[in-house]
Amino acid sequence: MKKLLVLVFISISALVNGQENLSYQRPPEEIVKLLEAPLTPFVSFSPDKQWMLLLERSDFPTIEQLSRPELRIGGLRINPENFGPSRSNYTIGIKAKNLPTPLTASSLAFSPDSKRICFLQTDANKIELWVIDVATLTASKLSDRKLNAAMGGYTWLSDSHQILFTAVPNGLQPLPEKSRVPQGPTVEENLGKKAPSRTYQDLLKNRYDEAAFDYYTQSDLILKDVITATEKTLSPAAIHLDFTPSPDGKLVLTEIVQHPYSYLVPVYLFPKTVNVIDLNGKLVKEIARIPLLDYIPTGFNATQREPREHSWRADKPATLVWVQAGWR
Repeated sequence: MKKLLVLVFISISALVNGQENLSYQRPPEEIVKLLEAPLTPFVSFSPDKQWMLLLERSDFPTIEQLSRPELRIGGLRINPENFGPSRSNYTIGIKAKNLPTPLTASSLAFSPDSKRICFLQTDANKIELWVIDVATLTASKLSDRKLNAAMGGYTWLSDSHQILFTAVPNGLQPLPEKSRVPQGPTVEENLGKKAPSRTYQDLLKNRYDEAAFDYYTQSDLILKDVITATEKTLSPAAIHLDFTPSPDGKLVLTEIVQHPYSYLVPVYLFPKTVNVIDLNGKLVKEIARIPLLDYIPTGFNATQREPREHSWRADKPATLVWVQAGWR
C-alpha cells in the first residue's frame, strides 16, 4: 500500500511539473506551410473601375484575438474593451504605405470618386477610422475619436470628402460592476396581447444587461470632412441602428433604438424612431415610430404591420421609399 501511495505521489508530481512549463507549440513546418498558405486575395474595385484593390486575408486569428472578452446581449456579440464586434475576419495586408502595424483592417470602402479608401483598424482596446489616399498610396488616421462598431460603423457622403461615423461618446462613465445580489425580480409583461415565442441567442436577461446594452451600443453620430479635417456631432449619445445619407449629400436618414427593451427578441425588433436630419443635426421630419415587434407570427413570410425598410431612391436627390404590408 505504501509503495502504491509513493507511485501515485510521484505521478502527480511529474504531472504538475510538466504542466508548469507547458506553452503553445507550433507543429512541424510542413504542416505550418499547409495551414498558413496564403489565401486568394479579396478583390475590390473602385466605383470608377480604374483601381483594383488586393486585400490579403487570414482565416487564423491570433491567440490574443481569441482571448479577448465577449459580451452576448440583445442578439449582439460585443467586445466590451473596444466597443466593436467580438469576432471578425480581418484584412492583414493592403498595397499601401504608412499603414498601422500590425494591420487588422475591416469594412474597406472606396469613396464615390474612387480617390480614397476608408477602413476600420481594430486594436485590442479601440477601433480607429483610417483613410488611404489612392494617388499617393499613403494612409492616415482620420479622427482621434474611438469608433463604436458594435452596431454602427461609417459611410461616405456623395461628395467624397465627408464621412459619417459612430464614435464612443466623450465622457462616457465606466459601467458599474455587476452586483451579485439583484436589485429586484425580473418582470416581463405582455399587456394582455398575444406574442409568439421564437428562439434567439444572446438575449437580454435582466436590468444589468439592459444597462450594459445601453453602455456598449450608444454612440455619437459624427460628420467628418476629410479635406478640412473638421468634425461635428449630428446626433449625440443615441443607439444608432442605421444612418444613411441622401444621394445629394444634404440629409441623413437615421434609425434610433428606443426603450422599452425586450428579453424575448433581439435589438432589430426593439422599438425605434425613423427620422431625417440635416448636416447640422437638426430634425427635418419624423418619418415613423416603430413599436416593439414581438407580435410577429412565427410562420413563413410573416412581417410587421408598421412601415419597414426605409431607404433613399438612388435616382432622386432626396426621396424616401419604404415597404408596408397590405393588411386586411
